[in-house]
Amino acid sequence: MTGLARRRDRIARIRYLEHRAAAARTAIAQAAVANLNRVSSRITALQSSLCAGVGATCGQSLNAQSEMGRRLSVAHAGLLQPLQQAEADVIARAADLRAAHQRNESAAKLHAQAIRTAEQDATLRADANRPFRMRANQLGGF
Repeated sequence: MTGLARRRDRIARIRYLEHRAAAARTAIAQAAVANLNRVSSRITALQSSLCAGVGATCGQSLNAQSEMGRRLSVAHAGLLQPLQQAEADVIARAADLRAAHQRNESAAKLHAQAIRTAEQDATLRADANRPFRMRANQLGGF
């Protein structure tokens, strides 16, 4: 393998590792969004489950339920900005992943081309080192 092929092999390996790292970062960002969505759905479920019981209830119970409702509303509103940031992060990571994939593919193509060129050069060198022999048609007959 020539120096060019070795260099392109190193580049291809680096690009492969960059692609894997970008895929891992994308998966982490997607997991963060999924986690925030689960928390938001749990808060919504808790909010919908808050209701006054049937019959007579004491004032402290109603006060506690309304306080819980306010806190859950604040918590739900507090999740909106982190959720938007996490979704924006997923979009950015997906763009990084696409770019890393393209760089990986182009590096692999360049490496394959370098190997083909090295094989062709080796064939030319091997042919150049052979002794000259006249062909049969040049010998006059056969």
